[in-house]
Amino acid sequence: MNLIRRCAITVLLLLGLIAFSFPIRSVLAAAEDYPTKPIMLYYGMPPGGMAGISSQVFADVMKTYLVKPQPVMVVSKPGAASMVCADYITKQPADGYTLFWNGAELPVSLITDPEKYSFTLEDFSFVGHVLYNPSVLWVRSQSPFKTFEEFVDYAKKHPGEMTVGSSGIASPSHLALELMKKVVGINVIHVPFQGGAPATLAMLGGHVSAVSLSPGTLMTHLKAGSVRALTVFDVKRFHDLPDVPTCQEKGYNVVFRIPQWLAAKKGIPKPVLDTLIRLCKQTVNDPTLQSNYLRLGFVPLYMDPEETKKYAYEYGRLIVDLLEVKK
Repeated sequence: MNLIRRCAITVLLLLGLIAFSFPIRSVLAAAEDYPTKPIMLYYGMPPGGMAGISSQVFADVMKTYLVKPQPVMVVSKPGAASMVCADYITKQPADGYTLFWNGAELPVSLITDPEKYSFTLEDFSFVGHVLYNPSVLWVRSQSPFKTFEEFVDYAKKHPGEMTVGSSGIASPSHLALELMKKVVGINVIHVPFQGGAPATLAMLGGHVSAVSLSPGTLMTHLKAGSVRALTVFDVKRFHDLPDVPTCQEKGYNVVFRIPQWLAAKKGIPKPVLDTLIRLCKQTVNDPTLQSNYLRLGFVPLYMDPEETKKYAYEYGRLIVDLLEVKK
């Protein structure tokens, strides 16, 4: 009887091990076969801007590193500062075929209005940081301010008189402005616009004293001689603005980068996520991508998932501080 019982227990254990091994083998097979269909890369802004251009460049290079050739389709899903797209991502299968190209907008929205959303940053898996744009303080060429020192000196002597435009309330360019005001100790009036283009037009028309915007937004105007850059909010000079000093060079620790990173819905099988992490690193370090990004005014910078997650949370804490200053 004992022998029969032991045999039955052994059979049950073997059946359990076999059943348990099925999902493991299934996951490993999925990773080995990945991808077996097109990968969809979503971004939450209108086409033609920084997110659309940079994600398309990334997708074109990433697909060359896929073990099994598949398209990487870039799709714009705008609305609510990319949060419509974020919400969509959280409702898709966590299988590695729906990716999220995002950055500053995600922590900004989740910090400023967390009650609006049914998800948090913890609902996303960070794949890697890809690039950033520094914010730059610009004036039109007819402006009396030739240097950042002249701008600061006038602002301190005439508090509340000067106006500075941005691409919108709580936008990265607005937050860069708030950081500058806090660190430098000046009182200038923020004027929000619905994007970088209308802010630029307002400055060119003399309706605002300056704008805080990324370099790519004004490069065409710079080449035409209609604008002047006064300072770069970064730790080093921007490659396309070699003669423009950073705020740090002028004694002010104003560093504000507009990041873009790759993420996905949390829960992707680890072997597939590991594959995506490898693909992200290969793509960011690819010479063709780096050359194209630099030409377009972007700064390629790879960070691994943990570094990217840490950076996103630090970004969020900075935003809380800046919004408290603004209030």
